[in-house]
Amino acid sequence: MDDAVVAALRAAAVDDCVQLNLPDGRRVALAACVDEKSGALRWEASEGALETYLRTKAWLRPMLHDERRNVAYLGAIRAALLRRLRAAPAGTPVRVLDVGTGT
Repeated sequence: MDDAVVAALRAAAVDDCVQLNLPDGRRVALAACVDEKSGALRWEASEGALETYLRTKAWLRPMLHDERRNVAYLGAIRAALLRRLRAAPAGTPVRVLDVGTGT
C-alpha cells in the first residue's frame, strides 16, 4: 500500500470513510470506528458508509461558517471562563476542554 495512503488512514478520525477500488473492479466503503476492546481506530466494511459520510460533510461546512452560531459559541465559552476565573483563587490555573466537532 502507498505510504501516503497508510499515513492518511492513520490520521483518520472516528466516522471518517474511505472508498477502496479493488483490483477486480469492486468498490468497498470502509468506515472508521472505535474498537471496543483496544480503544484504537479500526476500519469496518460498511454498506452505506460513504453516503452517510458525504451527507455529513454536506452540512458541516455551512455549520462551520454560520456566523450567528460561532458568535454564540464564543460568547458561551467566554461567559463560562469568566465565571470560573471569578470563582477560582488568584493564580489558580484554569483548564479548558473543547470537545468540538472534530474538524
